[in-house]
Amino acid sequence: PEKIEDKPKVLFLGQHHARELMTQHAVLDAAEALLRDAKSGMLKAQLSINEMSFWFVPVLNPDGLDYVLSTDRMWRKNRSRNVANLRGVDLNRNYSVKWGVCGNNSSESNSEVFKGLSPASEPEVQVNEKLNERLHFQYSISYHSLGDEVLNPYLCGEMAESAVYFKVRDELSALLQYGQ
Repeated sequence: PEKIEDKPKVLFLGQHHARELMTQHAVLDAAEALLRDAKSGMLKAQLSINEMSFWFVPVLNPDGLDYVLSTDRMWRKNRSRNVANLRGVDLNRNYSVKWGVCGNNSSESNSEVFKGLSPASEPEVQVNEKLNERLHFQYSISYHSLGDEVLNPYLCGEMAESAVYFKVRDELSALLQYGQ
């Protein structure tokens, strides 16, 4: 971990939303499958490991997960205090890039999709953004357990190399038989 290699990097994230319990397992399964395939001699997996760097974060929302396991199995957000002594921010909607510009988000603190009081106000998002600043991930895969779809990063605005992202999105959608 202390050595940052000059190779393309891929980040696998689970548990943005506390109640999406299977996503942490999806991240761990992806790591296990990659290592198993490489160990068994699968050339594509071996080349991937040699030519890329993989980072796996099974649980991005530990306090939300703890609350789901102990108190409310349908809790979605983290457990930070926001306004009016209410709790929780939807971590998926708290990132700095295009914060609150488009998509389904809310400024209402009691909303399931509350974006937070400011961009990257949440420690979980701050750590993830700092990790990306340091490593410059080429791809980030965030697992969610609702929707059966593969989404590209920005639903509004332009992104560099959009054709590459759309190609990857379309290939994943076809493989998983999901919509977009």
